[in-house]
Amino acid sequence: MSNPMKHSLWLRVHHWLNVPLLLLMIWSGLLIYWANDVYGVFFPSWFYKLLNLESQLADGISVHFLVGWFFILNGICYIVYLVVSGHWRELFPTRQTVRQLIPTILHDLGLRDEAPPHGKFNAAQSFAYTSVIFFGALAVASGFAIYKPVQLGWLAHALGGYEVARGLHFLSLLVISGFIFVHIVQVIRAGWPNFRAMVAGAEFPEVHRSRVSFALLIAFFLAFSATWAGLRLAPQADEAPAPFRKTLELNGKIWKAFYNSGRLNLASTNPSGKIPRVNGDIGLGGVTDRDSWELVVDSNADDQNSKKLTLHMKDILALPRTETATEFKCIEGWSEDMSFAGVKFSEFLKAYNIQAKPYVGLVSSDGEYYVSLDIESMMHDQTLLAYEMNGAPLKPENGAPLRLVIPIKYGIKNLKHIGKIFFSDMRPPDYWAERGYDWYAGL
Repeated sequence: MSNPMKHSLWLRVHHWLNVPLLLLMIWSGLLIYWANDVYGVFFPSWFYKLLNLESQLADGISVHFLVGWFFILNGICYIVYLVVSGHWRELFPTRQTVRQLIPTILHDLGLRDEAPPHGKFNAAQSFAYTSVIFFGALAVASGFAIYKPVQLGWLAHALGGYEVARGLHFLSLLVISGFIFVHIVQVIRAGWPNFRAMVAGAEFPEVHRSRVSFALLIAFFLAFSATWAGLRLAPQADEAPAPFRKTLELNGKIWKAFYNSGRLNLASTNPSGKIPRVNGDIGLGGVTDRDSWELVVDSNADDQNSKKLTLHMKDILALPRTETATEFKCIEGWSEDMSFAGVKFSEFLKAYNIQAKPYVGLVSSDGEYYVSLDIESMMHDQTLLAYEMNGAPLKPENGAPLRLVIPIKYGIKNLKHIGKIFFSDMRPPDYWAERGYDWYAGL
């Protein structure tokens, strides 16, 4: 970077690519955050309405986890460049930079006449550019911590826990957004040559080289816009454009490959005792009375002639009782500490001598809500067929008389009011996956 004439095209592309990637990450992040900010803690309701950010959680998730990989790759390329080129020596703060920081800021604010001596970057620029690298890395780390707080429990713990990591992720968004705004304002204030250098990614003394850079910039953004439009207008696959659906499926395969039940024993929590949040009433239209409730179990749904088992609540209550406390996490971003009691799913299979198949399907008693899960997750030690919550029998709004509790999955997989369980070699339908969400939905 010290020799602009040797500035490679890919580095300029990196410089330009940051803008649309960051804008897409911020936009999709706000789509996700809207679902959690139900009380308007950070932004008033009119803000979400003005920017049309409401009720697009699935879209926000699919965009965030596609663009996020390109954002990470772009950042890695830049870090490698800093190390290989030695440019980090010009960029990173030194002891002299620390001493010059306050005088530089005073000069920038017009409170000091003479600017301290500096090299390619002054003290304020050095700290700003270095800090944005740090906050970019923090955004990625905290993003993974809240995306997979179980599989990456060590990372969530290192960042102070799930809620703290979520706050750090939002803080990183604000810092990076603020940096972009201030950076653009400062460059414009510094004059046309500086603005031209920011756009070109280097200080080209020759006018024609700057014009070439502007032409390349326009071509780049036209190509990016065309590519993005092509992705968004691609044929739909379960309420998501096909490329986004493929990315969700790929993410699921990646995290499933890293699944290790021995490392996923969730730490017990201390339930708050408060009335748990009720989130949705889909699938609650069936029978909730314990005496008249029935559970149909099909051990081989691939065979239409397979013999089905019908169980009642007394059959479930006769199985070994297990109680667990865990943090229930919703895909909308909120979480609550809860305790559940019931029978382990693994004990349930053992009691009725059911041979496990790759996939398990569960359907609510009224048939309105249905989920499918991988057998590895269902066999986790804390997966329960639960009939009690926080020391009391389940209430109808919480899934009475029997619900699934699977703490290593987001809440969308924790089916309420179970009426049917079946096993298959093929992946069964899933209510939320058909509506644009991630099928694996693993924590």
